[in-house]
Amino acid sequence: MASYRIISADNQLYESADLWASRVEPKFRDRVMLRAALAAFAMAFIIVGASPARAQKFPAKPFVADINLTDNSKKAVGPGVGTLGVTSLTISNFSSLLETLFIFAPVLSGASCSASVTGGGEPAMLLELEPKKTLQLTFPTPLVFNKISGVSCLAAEVTTSLNGGSVRFLVNGFSQ
Repeated sequence: MASYRIISADNQLYESADLWASRVEPKFRDRVMLRAALAAFAMAFIIVGASPARAQKFPAKPFVADINLTDNSKKAVGPGVGTLGVTSLTISNFSSLLETLFIFAPVLSGASCSASVTGGGEPAMLLELEPKKTLQLTFPTPLVFNKISGVSCLAAEVTTSLNGGSVRFLVNGFSQ
């Protein structure tokens, strides 16, 4: 039977799960790192062949937020404590027009994510949203929003006119 490579619609190649562990030169096998999800939403990087004393554990708390933008205001969300790591964004455009959404790390007027957004920093992205469609973005390596003035938040703003519609998005991730 012939062996075929699978290519996804967005041109990503799928490799075997053990690609890096099985094909690394033997002299480097003790340095191969595997990511493992642990119970209670903890993340760990386990060094293959390492004793438990060398394994590093990064505890994390789950974070979920739902933002509904019905006008051109800026809204921010965040965990309150720790640093926000975003693993996925689900964005729905309920408007009948193409809308532009700006997602960024906010500069805030106060010490919480509920304070007014006065500016922005990195990371930042500009997305064009098709009318009446939903966009799913996943980040296998979390998109990290480092603290700005002691607060780690994500903010969003629709930069086009919503004309009575709305843009809603769900943020999934963790804080650590």
